[in-house]
Amino acid sequence: MTLATSSLTHPITLSLRPATARRQVEAILHDEGWPGDADGILLALHEALVNATRHGGGARWAEAVVDESGLVLRVFDRGRSFDPRPFVRRAPEPMAERGRGLWLISHLATSCEVQTTSEGNQLTMRFARP
Repeated sequence: MTLATSSLTHPITLSLRPATARRQVEAILHDEGWPGDADGILLALHEALVNATRHGGGARWAEAVVDESGLVLRVFDRGRSFDPRPFVRRAPEPMAERGRGLWLISHLATSCEVQTTSEGNQLTMRFARP
């Protein structure tokens, strides 16, 4: 199936509440006729918002953009700078109750990147069109 270029090329603001943000992105994916793994995208978004709250001093904002290459989700938090590499590279212990967020996101998204600014961290998750 060939998808037309989306009309959603400007960022839309997502709720900072994980359940509401998941519903928003689910609606976007439905409207786009997304043929890929919608559940994986929704799980990655959920993990990003929960991590922003638990580890990043709270989410500041979140947004979604659909373009010809796919879907981009960004979550901004208030946290201090950190090195995400250990969290992305190392699989969590099987019985651990925490520590899966960034690792899971890195496996669900086509790419993920953390950038630190003076105002906090920005997690950018990209999901390529299948």
